[in-house]
Amino acid sequence: MSVLKAILVSGFILCVPVCVLGAQYKIESAASQISFTTNHLNDGAVKGTFSEFSGSINWPPSAGQEMADVQGEVQVASLNTDNRIRDSHLKSFVFFNESKHPTISFKSEKIVTSNSGVKVVGLLTIKGESRTVTLNPTIEVTGDVLKMTGDYTLNRLEYGVSAYERIIKPEVAVRFEIVARTR
Repeated sequence: MSVLKAILVSGFILCVPVCVLGAQYKIESAASQISFTTNHLNDGAVKGTFSEFSGSINWPPSAGQEMADVQGEVQVASLNTDNRIRDSHLKSFVFFNESKHPTISFKSEKIVTSNSGVKVVGLLTIKGESRTVTLNPTIEVTGDVLKMTGDYTLNRLEYGVSAYERIIKPEVAVRFEIVARTR
């Protein structure tokens, strides 16, 4: 076997896992943001963020491929609405029950890419309640950095976060701006 042929075969063998499986990315929480907004009858829009979260993304390299590997975990303790009293109340048993359910998690079941965009179907678990959700994020890859952004509206009552139904609307708008780097 010629040296050139050996190099080409070696390159192909090394490329196969990346070409077939996609690249592995680790979420960088310091460069990312997960925020939410809900409406309170007396206070209007209540906005907040989660600052501690982690996860990974296995991103497929070509359109039409299906991969089931986006996962993340948010620490409920990192919730911040710029109001210490409200934050403590939201973390208490009345809302998130952080002592019993310290994390919110997402695990994809299927990722489909096409010319019209990306669809991520997965299991969102909040306060021990899991529901299948569909996200339609925008994904950009530049070098070793992947950026995933999107919006999703959830019904908090479906997840057992049901306190104060009459004064806090059930809809919660979630915005995620995720930055991840190859491992």
